[in-house]
Amino acid sequence: MDARTLADYVGYAQEAVLNVWREQSLRGLSHRQIPSSVLGPHAWLLEADARLTWTSWYVDGLVDRSRYVYDRSLGYSRLYAEMQGQLHDQNPGLPVDEVRMAASALSELAWEDIVKRRDIARGSLSKSDREELWYAAEPDPRCYLCGYLFTPLARDRYLERRSARSVTLEDLPLLVDFTRPRGLVVRDLAVEVDHVTAVSAGGRSYLGNLQLACGWCNKVKSNLETLYDVPATFAGAMPVHGLGIVSLPRPLWVLRIVATRGRCEYSKGCSATLQDNELYIAPYNLNGMLNPVNCRIYCQEHDPWSTIRFIGRDAMQGRR
Repeated sequence: MDARTLADYVGYAQEAVLNVWREQSLRGLSHRQIPSSVLGPHAWLLEADARLTWTSWYVDGLVDRSRYVYDRSLGYSRLYAEMQGQLHDQNPGLPVDEVRMAASALSELAWEDIVKRRDIARGSLSKSDREELWYAAEPDPRCYLCGYLFTPLARDRYLERRSARSVTLEDLPLLVDFTRPRGLVVRDLAVEVDHVTAVSAGGRSYLGNLQLACGWCNKVKSNLETLYDVPATFAGAMPVHGLGIVSLPRPLWVLRIVATRGRCEYSKGCSATLQDNELYIAPYNLNGMLNPVNCRIYCQEHDPWSTIRFIGRDAMQGRR
């Protein structure tokens, strides 16, 4: 870490924080290179999610894709012509062949999304499809997003076995992970089928786009995609034994970091992945807030919070 570069950057950030509605201060910050240490150990994810967001805004800023989704008379050639016209108007000095090349790339990206969104159809899965998803995940079916090992009761209810009884509040755990409070409601522990690409984004109900997820992960993921799809501030605070007052992370932050990295990040090495372990989030810097730039993934064996992360279910009620 270059201390001088960090101090210089923070100085500009401080100026922007104090003058968040002043163009000059914000421009000063935007021109500074972000030190790698500021983005934390998952800088690649923060950078990628930001670029996905910017790209989507840019494409829709050229041509509103929603018009093409709802008006099926509009085709690819019309989209390409609009893209080419917009790029030419914005860059009048650019050679025609380069404008066409850029318009083609943008149109293909936009059209793929338009086609998916036009074909939205959730559909109901047959019992045989549900069983195929389950048996493909054996011998230890887990939530593909967090690694949670499904219980026999959840299995029997998912497979609609006659022997399956109803799930009651008594089946909920007495303790839950305060960073990912699965178990506050009955649905959290259920086996559900998740569309990897959300239906609202054009995801289809075919087996290649379906995975088994616990109810908690499925409801948190919803149709959200990037870290920036939720507020950037913390989700409240609460006292945790052994830690004092702790800021609660946004559930989507925890879910996305665990699901995309998918393996234990213990500094001395570990082979645990989502395929064979449930994974947890703890701070990279134990004195810092648990946010996207200060998260590290651990298996249960290497979890530095293993003795303190689980707290009474009642204490978490009303905090999500």
